[in-house]
Parts: sequence; C-alpha cells; structure tokens
Amino acid sequence: MFRSIRKHAAVFAIAAVVGAVAASAPALASRNGSAATPAIPKIVVHRANTVPVPATATLSGPTLNSFRLPAGAWDIVGKIWFDNKGTIGTNMPCKLRAGTDSDQSEANLESASGADTYTFNFWHRATGPFRVKLTCFPDANDPSQIQGHQLKVTAIKAGSLAQV
Repeated sequence: MFRSIRKHAAVFAIAAVVGAVAASAPALASRNGSAATPAIPKIVVHRANTVPVPATATLSGPTLNSFRLPAGAWDIVGKIWFDNKGTIGTNMPCKLRAGTDSDQSEANLESASGADTYTFNFWHRATGPFRVKLTCFPDANDPSQIQGHQLKVTAIKAGSLAQV
C-alpha cells in the first residue's frame, strides 16, 4: 500500500511540474513578458493526377499546368513522373517556374513505357500575386504519347529568404 501511495505522489508531482512549465512557456517565449504567438508558415499544396503533354509543347511555350500564389517570399518544391507510350525514346527537359525564377529537370524517357521522375526546388519573391507554371519539351517523339502523373507542388511562404 505504501508503494502505491508513493507511486501516486510521484505521478502527481510530475504532473504539477509539467503543468507549471506549460503555463509559463508563453511568458518565457517572449522578451517583454507578454504571450508570444508562434509564427505558422502558410503552406499551399497543388496536385494534378494526370498532366497531358500537348503536341506543341516547348520549354518556354504552352504551360502544362499552373496555379496562383499570393505575393510574398516562397520556397517552391515539386515532383511529377512521366511515362512514354511512344515507339521512340525521347529526352525531355521540364521547367517549373515563377516569374524569372525556376528549376529545370531532364530525363531520357525510353520507348514503350519508359518512365522517370522529375523534381524541382527553387524560391521566388513577388510583390503581387503570381503563377507557378510547369512547361516541358520532348525532343524526338509525338508528345501525345507522353503522359505526366501525380504532379505535386508544395509552396511554403517564408518571412524572408536568404541564400547561404
């Protein structure tokens, strides 16, 4: 019985310490003693299950997919995979861009079900709303035989951006 009382007393003491620390944490987080509100970054996720490649696709031409973001500084990360159902393999560069900022990824898509994953990562700062665009250019195949799948672009709004 004495052991059970000590166990309950120890649990009560730990709970009291945790409660005291949790209650004082906002005051400890601020220099002037007022409660601090942690900054929660804005995260935007854009998805598309299928992304067809039009016959007139060029790296600076028709946009395969796009979406809008509000003004601010953003870190933009994306991925998509493409497969080639054509009878000729092709080298296909793709670019994910916003304004003049971008990242390019390139792969050789083998003929008859060749597939590869493309990844992108860049940052962009804008004073007004802007579009994030995906463009691609297959060099030696009928683009209608190439299909993009599971496009996912994640944009994380930053308070400021610094290149280190």
